[in-house]
Amino acid sequence: MAKAELLVVGSHTGCTILSNPGGIGRWLKAGTALSGEHVQAVWAHPEDPTTLLCSTTSHLWQSHDGGQQWHAVTAPPMTTLIASRTTPDRVVGTTGEAVFASHDAGKTWHMLMPAHTVAGGAEHYWALDAHGGHASTDGGQSWQPLPPPAPQHVVVSSTGHATMYGTERGWSHNGAQPTTAAPLHAAAYLGGSTPTLLAQHGPELWHHHDTWQLVTPAPTATILHPTLYHPDRVWAGTATGELWLSNDRGLHWECVRANMGHIMTCASARLI
Repeated sequence: MAKAELLVVGSHTGCTILSNPGGIGRWLKAGTALSGEHVQAVWAHPEDPTTLLCSTTSHLWQSHDGGQQWHAVTAPPMTTLIASRTTPDRVVGTTGEAVFASHDAGKTWHMLMPAHTVAGGAEHYWALDAHGGHASTDGGQSWQPLPPPAPQHVVVSSTGHATMYGTERGWSHNGAQPTTAAPLHAAAYLGGSTPTLLAQHGPELWHHHDTWQLVTPAPTATILHPTLYHPDRVWAGTATGELWLSNDRGLHWECVRANMGHIMTCASARLI
């Protein structure tokens, strides 16, 4: 049976849904939603991409038909929504002030702890606050304080095991240090047998496997989104509305669509 892929793109002017029927590489516009709204987080169910979540600055919305119809969820708007490859119905997100979790694909939510940032993959999550942070290895059921100095930013692979930490001195993992200690505009960690870091600094996109190398040509990404279902595929969105795709862990890029507004977030899933 042919596979179908879905990509949900959130921008400061609404939500766009793209589909790749049959996996042939033609990303077609399947619909739009929440026109004129500032979309700051989206989520697609890893095993049923007809179930979607989309957060604007004022509401959290849910769709059960691939984004054709939406209804508001009784939950605060989220700035981050994280999918789990091990527990598909679980969603973890943050409002910028507290971390919330849903175990029924976004229908109901409960607060886990105060934190301005959450990152995670599989059963591993990191929640950061002004005083440090906490880590969980059981899907958010229990948390342990991080030893000082706590990172200011964390980027995690979809498996939850590969982690990149950002502090005021820069970003690092196993001694891999970017060329600058300045904040990165976007970052992604692709796990697997060849762990790969992608880091956007200003107009430059850097790729790290054994050493850091500058990727060119490449997008000037505001967001980087590795897919859960394809270990080598990563998406990039830009402030100028360009959507880029790489199928080789960020070494080579293709611009798939343009004129999408300032891209803030995206989510992907595949239906077999």
